[in-house]
Amino acid sequence: MGSVNQTLTATQLHEVTTDKQGVLGQIARTADGRIYRYAKNGGTALAAGATVEAGAAPAHSSTTKDGAKVGDGMLTLAAGPSNPDVYEDGIALVDKAQYLVDGLTKSGVVSLSDHLDAPFAKGTAVKINQNQFCDVKAGATKVIGTAEVAVPANAYFWAFVSA
Repeated sequence: MGSVNQTLTATQLHEVTTDKQGVLGQIARTADGRIYRYAKNGGTALAAGATVEAGAAPAHSSTTKDGAKVGDGMLTLAAGPSNPDVYEDGIALVDKAQYLVDGLTKSGVVSLSDHLDAPFAKGTAVKINQNQFCDVKAGATKVIGTAEVAVPANAYFWAFVSA
């Protein structure tokens, strides 16, 4: 996975892959200061130069199937989402705390990048918000950047965000 303070070369910022190379939304810069954010395209290919807008999946809300203790890195929801892929690198809100989602299944198993720092009881409300850099598409409603190269469906790429 890439570093938050990563400096990208021209070759790296134009690389498109189906293998994840970083956390969605992470920031990288070129040597001259241009800023890029790591993104994952949705189900439709993007043309080079396309204006890219944020993913638009609604938050997934459920409750926990079991309680959890400090240090746990997984939790199970009473109901999982029908399309867990759109919540890749999303944020799970659990009892007012936020955790980066490392993985999510249709059955509601959530793995967290960080371990829980507080216990919670069975039936605790959980809301998972989509990472805005996941499942992006061409559009101009909620613009998050530009695809400088053609990007196939479901591929990872660096979106240009600022000069």
